[in-house]
This record gives sequence, structure tokens and C-alpha cells, in this order.
Amino acid sequence: MAAVRVIVSYCSERGKNKKECEDSALIGSHVINEKAGTVELQTPCRICLCDGVGGNNGGQEASLFVARELGSADVPHSVNDISALFTDVNNRLNERAQMTADHKRMATTSTALFLSDDSAFMAHVGDTRLYVKHDASVFQLSADQTLFQWFMDHRLRVFAKERSRDVIYGAMGGGRPKGMRTLAVKQLSEPLIQSTFLLTSDGVHDSLSQNEIEEILNNDASMQDKAKMLCSAALEHGSEDDRSVIIIRTEGFFSDKE
Repeated sequence: MAAVRVIVSYCSERGKNKKECEDSALIGSHVINEKAGTVELQTPCRICLCDGVGGNNGGQEASLFVARELGSADVPHSVNDISALFTDVNNRLNERAQMTADHKRMATTSTALFLSDDSAFMAHVGDTRLYVKHDASVFQLSADQTLFQWFMDHRLRVFAKERSRDVIYGAMGGGRPKGMRTLAVKQLSEPLIQSTFLLTSDGVHDSLSQNEIEEILNNDASMQDKAKMLCSAALEHGSEDDRSVIIIRTEGFFSDKE
């Protein structure tokens, strides 16, 4: 089977009044921080978005470390291999943190898409998001590991205050191996992987509704322009956090099947 073409457009911007961008992205084997562009990949490949936890020192270092470590490994092809890879990278992140003076609790969220010639897998920990655009509709594939979402899932809406969106219970690092217990890894169904995917950091999706995201993704602009438009729209809606968007389009999945 011939390799599948994967078109990836990305935009990553530093938040208002922030000294550095704590969002880092892995595009194939390239690590991106505070950049924009479009690249073409071929399967097997991986695309990942990491958002350094702002409440802990070393957020940028943590997100860059995880992106680089995932990029240096072979692309995994099963749920077990992905889980093992994330566990290994998490252990190394915690080991690295213990060797620093003031970054012992550095941590990052991480949401990744792994594509091969005929399959796709997602891995998720934290509150970065993976969406899929199917026809004109956008659906969230990942589940936010935040206190707000936990309250909503357990029908405790009265406790789901806006400030609880910032409290996450899943992350890589943080000096706590148990933080990875929430790692979610699953294989995507065939109809899904012939769609367009979207990865966003909370600096984007906390400021935009799903309808607003859909409206931008459904216009006639280029993928690169849409990525920039999503970041700009979040800023216009009051986002002060780092803003990162990755749009992924696959071409050729299952094209030679009967």
C-alpha cells in the first residue's frame, strides 16, 4: 500500500504579556514553538500538541521535552505501544525534572494523532483537544481532564464554575507518575480517519464556541489561513493564554481497497 499524504497547517502564538510560549507542537519529526506554516508528511507519522502547565515552573521546557522525545521514537502502531511510549516519556520527564533546581514539578498536557497507511490512533492526557471535522460538522474526540468537565460529567453543574476550567487532573510530569493514570489511547474508526482533524490548546478552545470553530473551518480559506484565523479569533474573544492550532488533512486512506 502506498503511503498516505498528510497535509498539516499550524499556528502557535505567545499569549498576552507572557515571556515565552509554553505550547509546543510535534509535526512529523519537527518540533514547533511559536511559529506558523504548512508541511506535507507521509505515513507513518505523528502530530502532537503539548501545552506546558502554567501553574508550575518549566512549562515550556516540559512541553518541548515531550514533543522532542515523542518525535525521536519510532511511530507506534498499536494501543499498547503508544501507552508504553507515553509512560516511558513521562518517566524521563520526571527524571529530568528532579535534576533541576526549580522545575521539579514541571508538567505538560499532550494530545497526539498517530497515522499509518491504514489506521489512526489518538493519545490524550490533559485538556488540549482533538476534534474531527466530518462533512460540515466538528466533533470533539478527546475529553477534557479538568475539574469543570468532571463536575459536568457527574451532573454537578452547580459546582462547575468558570475557574474550574483551569484545574486539570491529568498531565505528563508534575513529579507524579500517577498523573498519567488518565492517559486515554484508542484506535479511530475507518470513517473518521478520512476526515480533517484539528488540535487546539486551551488558549483557543476556551475562548471559542464549537459553532465558531465550525464556521471558520467551513469557510473557503486555505488551511494555513484557517489556523491563523482560529488563533486571531481567540485573541479577539479575550484569550490571554498561548494559542495553538494544528489542522490535519489526510489524502489517500484506503484508496486502493476493493
